[in-house]
Amino acid sequence: MINRPLYLKQIQPLIDKDIVKVLVGFRRSGKSILLALIKEYLVRHGRDPAQFITINFEDFAYYAYRDVKTMHNYLKEKIQNISGKAYLFLDEIQEVTGFEQAINSLRVSENIDIYITGSNANLLSSELSTYLAGRYVQIFVYPFSFQEYVVAKKALKQELSNSEYFQNYLREGGMPFIVTEDVPSYTQESYLKDIYHSVVLKDVIARNSLRDIELLERTIQYVFSNVGQIFSANSISKYLKSQNRIVKGDTLLNHLKYCTDALLLYPLKRNDLKGKRIFQILSPPSWNFVSTETSLSSFNFIFVFKLSQILQSTL
Repeated sequence: MINRPLYLKQIQPLIDKDIVKVLVGFRRSGKSILLALIKEYLVRHGRDPAQFITINFEDFAYYAYRDVKTMHNYLKEKIQNISGKAYLFLDEIQEVTGFEQAINSLRVSENIDIYITGSNANLLSSELSTYLAGRYVQIFVYPFSFQEYVVAKKALKQELSNSEYFQNYLREGGMPFIVTEDVPSYTQESYLKDIYHSVVLKDVIARNSLRDIELLERTIQYVFSNVGQIFSANSISKYLKSQNRIVKGDTLLNHLKYCTDALLLYPLKRNDLKGKRIFQILSPPSWNFVSTETSLSSFNFIFVFKLSQILQSTL
C-alpha cells in the first residue's frame, strides 16, 4: 500500500477522541486503503487487531446488514465481546438507509472509536448533522496527487524524470488502481470507463430516481466540454434548446447537484462577486466546474479535452 501521510496527519490527532471520522471521496479513490492504513497505524501504536470491527457494505456477505436495525444489533453484540475500546470501520455506509441514528446510538452508549466512509458529498445529511453536532469531522479523500503518483511509480521500480512522470500523470490520472498496478492502457481505459458508468448509474441515476437519462448524459457532456468556463443553467438550457430539447432551469440545476453530490463534478465558487452581485448567483446560478475528483485525464476516453483543461483540472 502507498502511504498517504497527508490524510493520516489529519486523522492521527482525532484517534480515540469522541468524534466520528467521516471519509468522503469519489468511488475507488482510495478510501478503503486509507482505512487499512489507519488500522496499520493503530497496530503499530499498541492496539490489538481483535479490537477492530470492519464492514464493507459493498460486500454481498454483509448485504443483510444494510438494514439499519440488523446492523445496529450486530455491531452492538460484537462491541460487547471486545475487551477495551472497540474500533469501528464502516466502508460505503451510504448503502445503509438511516445509518445516522445507529451511529449516534453506538457513539453515546459504547466505548468505541468510529470511522466511516462514503461516496456521496452529502453523506452527512441534515439529520446526521443534528445528531452529531460538534461530534464529527469530514475529510475528503482524493485520488493520488502528483507527489503520491511519483511515490507509487517508484515503488514499481519505474524511474523517470519529473517531466516524464508529469506527462504520464496527465495522461493516466491519479486513480490508485491505475497508478499502483502495472496494467496495459486498454485495461486502464476499461477500468475507468466502468467506474464512470458505475458512478452515473448508482450514485446519480439510481440514487435520485432519474428517468430522463438522455438529458443527464447531455448535461454531463456540456459541463465537461466547458470545464474552466463560467456558465449558468440558462446557458445549458439554451444549448439544449438548440438541440430541440425544452428543459426547465430547475431540472438542470438538480442534475448538476446530483452529479456534484456524487463527486463526479466539483464546482468552483466565484470570488469576484461583491455587493449586490452576490445575489446574481441565485438566479440563475453560475458555475465553474474546474475539475472532477479523478482529474479530467481519467475521462479522456469518453470526452475529448484540451490540454489547458486537463492542466486546470490537475491544479
